[in-house]
Amino acid sequence: MIVPPALLLSALALCQSPAPSTAAVRAAYAEADDLYLHRNRGRDLELSVSVLEGRLAQDPADAQALWRLGRSLLRLGEEARGTEERLALFERAEGSIERSLRIDERSAEAHYWCGLAMGRAGQERGMLRSLFLVGPIRRHMRRALELDPRMGRAHQVLGEMAKEIPGFAGGSKRRAVAELEEAVRLSPGYSAAYISLAKACVEVGEKEKARAVLRRVLELKAPDDPAEHGENVAEAGRMLSELGP
Repeated sequence: MIVPPALLLSALALCQSPAPSTAAVRAAYAEADDLYLHRNRGRDLELSVSVLEGRLAQDPADAQALWRLGRSLLRLGEEARGTEERLALFERAEGSIERSLRIDERSAEAHYWCGLAMGRAGQERGMLRSLFLVGPIRRHMRRALELDPRMGRAHQVLGEMAKEIPGFAGGSKRRAVAELEEAVRLSPGYSAAYISLAKACVEVGEKEKARAVLRRVLELKAPDDPAEHGENVAEAGRMLSELGP
């Protein structure tokens, strides 16, 4: 039997589910996100890993769960004591996020966290062994910004890279300041970007500007990352004391 084209198109339309809205995605992963954002509470970070691994046991191709799992594993790596344990967690994080990208290449968050995991693993190995990662990390951050031009966190990573890597590899203190200013402009609730910007300002001799940036950390009322904010406030206070009046 020949199916009329119009009827075939109607059937295909019925079979195709619309992409979930941002609000729907947030609701679906609300528990894992809350545990991650309050990872300074007891064992919330480990619990976020358990929740996400439970989802992936049901659906191994859940791209949203995969990059979130990588995010939590990366933070566990930052807290680990030994080099081998840290590196293992960073590499596991990177693998999970890479799987997410193979399923959904158009995820700005997955590109961001993949680049960050690569960077953390590179730092653990030592800069000279990891300069080959500069290009891939930049590409992930620039792709994240193509997909989400408002992602200030990606500018923060680009700024940190410009500040830390040698000039022969493309580093530049002034470009670092510009990238970090953009990070703060786009993500005014992300307190870690202010700390990075203040440090960059100090390195180029702009101490008064650094003081003004640090005061903004202390005034922030609704931080994007509550768990990180407490550490940023403490660091801002220390830096202000060191810089003097």
